[in-house]
Amino acid sequence: AARTMDAVNLATLRTWRLPALGLLLALSSACATDRQVIRQAEDTNTQLEPAIMNDAQLSGYLQQIGTRIVDAARAADQSHQGPKAHFSGDDNSWMFEGKEFHLVNSETLNAFTTGGDHMYIYSQLLEQCRSEDELAAVMAHEYAHVYGRHVHKGMNRQYTALGLSAGAGLAGLAIG
Repeated sequence: AARTMDAVNLATLRTWRLPALGLLLALSSACATDRQVIRQAEDTNTQLEPAIMNDAQLSGYLQQIGTRIVDAARAADQSHQGPKAHFSGDDNSWMFEGKEFHLVNSETLNAFTTGGDHMYIYSQLLEQCRSEDELAAVMAHEYAHVYGRHVHKGMNRQYTALGLSAGAGLAGLAIG
């Protein structure tokens, strides 16, 4: 006997329903790990390398300021000071090792971090800073994104959005 289209759709829905729901739950509840954030940061750094200025004196200057910022953050960590998200990971030691502060050749007034080992200061921003304190404040702000695991939060929002989009797609498929 021929099955109706509704019966076929219902059988198909039952076949993939549990795996699809599992995928949906995994995507919507996924949490970015330190390793994922660091890997994404390395990928971004590879893409930005052509724009990074290789001026030893300026790079050394930025790194010197950056080292003072990281040292102050390490002291705050040891005193258990900071946002709850900072202490949510298994091991925070990666936040204090191998941090690189790069000067990017750009007319844009900007600085940013990708959440891993790299912070980027655009040359236009460096030119606009009137003092080392202003520059250090911007650099500390960028490093605070690492210390507070802000990139993790952004990735988690992306996972949730992806999960919701997948859920909407599955619902549309189920409805027909």
